[in-house]
Amino acid sequence: MDLPILIFAFLCAALLRLAFSTAETSDQWVSFWLIGRQRRQGWITYEARDSIVAGTYGYPSLQHYLISRLPRRSWGIAGRLTNILYDLITAGCVYGLAWHLDAGAGRDQTIAGLSFPAAATIVFLTTPALLPATSRLLAIKGRAMGMMWVALHLVALQQAYLTGAWWWYAIAILFALLIILTSMFAMQVALFFSLFLALWLLSPAPLLVIAASIALGLALPRLGTRPALLFMWNHKRWYLRNYRRGTTASERNRLRDLLQLPATLLADPKRFIRLSTSKITPIIGVLSAPLAFLVVIFVLADARLRDLITGQADLSFLFGIALASLILFVLTSFPLLSSFGQAERYFEYSAYAFSILGAAVLGYWNAPARDSMFWLILLWHLAVIAYNFTALRLNEIWRSDAQIPPELEETIRWCDASLEGGRILTVPCKLGFLFSSRLNRPRKPRFHFYHKFIQRPGEGAFRYYERDTGGFIHKNNV
Repeated sequence: MDLPILIFAFLCAALLRLAFSTAETSDQWVSFWLIGRQRRQGWITYEARDSIVAGTYGYPSLQHYLISRLPRRSWGIAGRLTNILYDLITAGCVYGLAWHLDAGAGRDQTIAGLSFPAAATIVFLTTPALLPATSRLLAIKGRAMGMMWVALHLVALQQAYLTGAWWWYAIAILFALLIILTSMFAMQVALFFSLFLALWLLSPAPLLVIAASIALGLALPRLGTRPALLFMWNHKRWYLRNYRRGTTASERNRLRDLLQLPATLLADPKRFIRLSTSKITPIIGVLSAPLAFLVVIFVLADARLRDLITGQADLSFLFGIALASLILFVLTSFPLLSSFGQAERYFEYSAYAFSILGAAVLGYWNAPARDSMFWLILLWHLAVIAYNFTALRLNEIWRSDAQIPPELEETIRWCDASLEGGRILTVPCKLGFLFSSRLNRPRKPRFHFYHKFIQRPGEGAFRYYERDTGGFIHKNNV
């Protein structure tokens, strides 16, 4: 039964992500420049030859390098599809890791008719933190790829911790180097998670692995990691100096917004949606990753579940990741530490862990409660995804006028300022409706346009249009 449901879940997850990737963002301007910079390069380059200020632009560019191997006309769709692919690969890892844990524990319970690995995978695919109202899937960047590398790095660390095999540590270092090449925030997450895991496991191994990765990245120039590491270091220093001067971090969790939030629900719904999806982190966190909170609360409140977690090294490792993301979420919600990134983004990188943990916790409940809780979580996820998509498209939803290209906007302004009135022919004719709605008052129009499909008295089938255009309507489908 799992296979057809999983195929359907992966297909729906891909289509949802494709829909989220279609919103416009100024990040695309940078993305295409980064891709173009990698063309005809043997390996990742950080040169900025078109810069007035001489130097390098060390933004991690592995994703851009891979896309640059393709024809230019394919960059946009390839960037979107590969971002989706990285999430699906991570979901496959969730299934494989959950299956491995399930086989080791000998579980035979089902969750809402699904096996433990299938339930964990579906929870992961629908986690709202992976489909936010922000720019995770917009533009061509390393955010989804970075999450994939972090998950694989942590899985390798977990296997190294459980087995002690040296090659798992080598694989973890390899994935850490790929993280450096891909995403600054992913590297920051890997560093913080390693620190928390070292404390949670009482083992220096996670920190030694990440330290070895950074040392290799700095010592071996041909890897292409040194400029990315230096860029990350200098970018963080700049951000710490300037985040109070108008960056997005300085605008979050303001007391005024918190106090005004209930009133805005009816008085200004648009502002309410903005605040609840991008400004007030406690609400964003509960909306985006409810299972992260539930897992930690259930485990801390239930002695049986605490014994389950501490008694199984694999689950204890995953709980350490979930707990680390929750602590980092709380810490970076405070203004003093908000320069370390949007607090809810840490849940993206722990989503694989708390999805497996959530399914494991549900597996120890009785059947009716287990199934009901699974459906409740799934419905919550889907409802928040719809809410996030509404927030992402909020300007389009609230728009009271047609979206106009800049050059037409300039023409409309010129007509309004320079002409008393007149007769205007637009090509295509449909533009006349747009111009009229912006230039004219309904009762006393200054400008008149040649509209098609005007019903004239005594004339059938809009003959005037065919006659005036000399058959143009038939030849060119105008």
